[in-house]
Amino acid sequence: MQGKFTTSARATQDIKDIYQSTVLKQGKQQAQIYTDGLKSTLQLLADMPDMGRKCSEIRKGYQRHEYARHIIFYKKRDHDILSCAFFTMPWTQYAIYRVETLKMINVSSLKADSKRFQLN
Repeated sequence: MQGKFTTSARATQDIKDIYQSTVLKQGKQQAQIYTDGLKSTLQLLADMPDMGRKCSEIRKGYQRHEYARHIIFYKKRDHDILSCAFFTMPWTQYAIYRVETLKMINVSSLKADSKRFQLN
């Protein structure tokens, strides 16, 4: 059975803002691809709600999951997940996240060039 997700008013507005920002920076086609990816990620989280990491330091009962440069905050409920907000990761945090992800999945063929990720 496929899980359900609901977006809060704030999360709905965040998706619209992300779409508009992406249109301005990269065009309509990329904006559609990116927001479709966000929605697919929400469906994935609805199907497997424990996939995200707990983030009680943000708010009790909430979880988080990264999608590209955005962090999705959501809450598991009995009948669905409630997506509450999306936050954009700063470039430096995103670079660190990508390097850490590569380390976690142990991809030895992909090596981060230390000069490329200097955080000056």
